[in-house]
Amino acid sequence: MHFEANPPEVNSGNMHAGPGPDSIWVAAHAWRSLGSEMTAVQRMFSRTLLCLMDAWQGPAATQVMEATKPFVRWLNELCEQLHEVEMQIYEIERAYEWAYHQVVPPAQIYTNRAERRMLIRNNALGRYNAQIADLDQQYEDFWDEDGEVMRDYRLRVSEALAQLTPWKPPPPIANKTGLVAPVSLGTAEPAAMVPSRTGT
Repeated sequence: MHFEANPPEVNSGNMHAGPGPDSIWVAAHAWRSLGSEMTAVQRMFSRTLLCLMDAWQGPAATQVMEATKPFVRWLNELCEQLHEVEMQIYEIERAYEWAYHQVVPPAQIYTNRAERRMLIRNNALGRYNAQIADLDQQYEDFWDEDGEVMRDYRLRVSEALAQLTPWKPPPPIANKTGLVAPVSLGTAEPAAMVPSRTGT
């Protein structure tokens, strides 16, 4: 979008008549909550693995630990990504607040145009030509100022979004270590797969 092509009534009007920062704050809070929940999951998962390793030794335990390492790394990266999303949303909110206060107030633009219309109506013999020219120059300055602010605003938002990395799907937790051979149910003795009344 080329904000420089919009008159100041449009750029300033959009900034002041929009939904404001509330929706941005809501989004940041939602990402923070999700990040907190996933961090709790990550800590619980890590504690469970440590407790399991304390009580379980041997090749099978090593296999479980190796099989879960990719998932643990993914979980750690996910928590970092969620935190980064929250931080960049706050950066977008700061950019919005800056642009909101930097654009020309709509009331100032309205006053400029209203005074110009009044002077034109009463401009007999060109007595107000100088004042009208001054108002037109001020309006052009408003146009340039708003265009520059919105261009910088767009740049700051784009930079914040560029910090976000694509999401990765969770890796499977599977036996690929070769430490313990997988058991094939097809090779087990049928009698061993049927529970007895005595539990043996």
